[in-house]
Amino acid sequence: MRLWHLFLEASLAAAQLYQQQAQTPLQYSTPCALLAALFPEQVVNPGEEGYAHAQEKYWSIQQAELIPACRFLPRGARDIQIALADVIHPSNASIAISSGGHSSVTGASNIDDGITFDLSDMSGVNVGDMEETVVLGPGARWRDVYRTLQKQNLTVSGGRVGSVGVGGYVLGGGFSWFANQYGWTCDTIIEFEVVTPQGEILWVNAGHHEDLFWALKGSLGAFGIVTKIKMPTLPNTVVYGGALSYEQPHFPLVCNALKNLAARAEDDLTTQGYLSFAWLQAEKRFEYDVYLINTEGQSSHEALAAFEAIPHLGGQLSTTTIGKSADDIDRSNPLGFRRFKFTLTSTLSPSAMTAVHDVVKTFTENTKFDPTGVVGVTFQPLTSSHLKAQKNIFNLIPSHGPLLLISVELWWNDADRDIYFSGKANKLQHDLEATLKKLDAFHPFIYPNYASREQNPFATLDPVTMRMLAATKRKYDPNDRWSKIVPGSTYLN
Repeated sequence: MRLWHLFLEASLAAAQLYQQQAQTPLQYSTPCALLAALFPEQVVNPGEEGYAHAQEKYWSIQQAELIPACRFLPRGARDIQIALADVIHPSNASIAISSGGHSSVTGASNIDDGITFDLSDMSGVNVGDMEETVVLGPGARWRDVYRTLQKQNLTVSGGRVGSVGVGGYVLGGGFSWFANQYGWTCDTIIEFEVVTPQGEILWVNAGHHEDLFWALKGSLGAFGIVTKIKMPTLPNTVVYGGALSYEQPHFPLVCNALKNLAARAEDDLTTQGYLSFAWLQAEKRFEYDVYLINTEGQSSHEALAAFEAIPHLGGQLSTTTIGKSADDIDRSNPLGFRRFKFTLTSTLSPSAMTAVHDVVKTFTENTKFDPTGVVGVTFQPLTSSHLKAQKNIFNLIPSHGPLLLISVELWWNDADRDIYFSGKANKLQHDLEATLKKLDAFHPFIYPNYASREQNPFATLDPVTMRMLAATKRKYDPNDRWSKIVPGSTYLN
């Protein structure tokens, strides 16, 4: 009954859209003007109330500096369908899609002169199915998801950083504190509502449009605009964890503890952690931190005790919640910086981590930072249990695990030095890759959510996966519309 209702609704919508296209008035001089006529109060232009505020929410200043001709705030899939059919396709306008704006890739979620589809009004958090599932809007941020669900003693396998938007995070994979149990966050998704490049509104799941359902998980929006995300809820029991900070001499011990934690994941699905280190130019020093969580709230857990036994400068593990943890981590991700980010993957070993550290240390000695400049590195284990749970396009082989997901970020303030720092970042990436290959530790996987503009996550997928993705693209985007109208999107060549 539901499928018939959706089919009838889509058929009526298509007929109506055809009539609207035939009757589109010619007096509208720009796509933004026509869009504003179709959607009063849902389009903001430069200089109007709300435009500057929306631009300021981007994590990277380079993204905030892009000036779209207007920002369109759809309220649902139907709005997007109409906008594509009546405005975007007929005018060949270019668009960007923004859910949380947390990408550091310039143009990924904002655009110069084109139209930014701002999904922030599509931020619903709706619990259903006897509290066993929740439907999220792509414009919701994880901090709001957790706060809403906590009122019903629920949570989800979602983002670790509170300010990150749901849509981009899920479509790029998504790293959760529950990854050992459930894989990437995209692996937990029950159903997507998506507007395809041709303007169809589809509900896709494991039994309906299953090819598109699979292709959406890890492809960063290359197959359309996701407008609803249905996923299972989890009991919002307390967790135990937090951050611990260390001095440089103890860094090798912390690396070894992280390796042991990942190696035990098959027997301990509930404890996870990541290790980060950063050069802080303002203080002329490195800092070293781990963040640990036991999702069952076990304060005396052996895996946590291993990190606490290493002499540490500060920090404290305590009883908390997934939501409070996301707020805590959020404080280390401030707005207001120019950024360049890239990712690498390696086998998980202390030797690989210390080699990366040494290369970065040399980099800091040969780089002219801004006064408040930062270079930060994060090591996140991809455990074998995590990889066994995956149901996505990555197709990582569990027996190759545990792997180490490495993210590297440069922060600076001076716009005149963008070229300098971009060049330095590319050189650092090359040096790190060469070092890992020399150690026989390099793995080709490129995690989409951390990739730079120069890194193509599709490039390292296996040939069978690529053929399946290409077939899905031909089916749902036969005229290759998406790559033409969404220039900042990661898409299949």
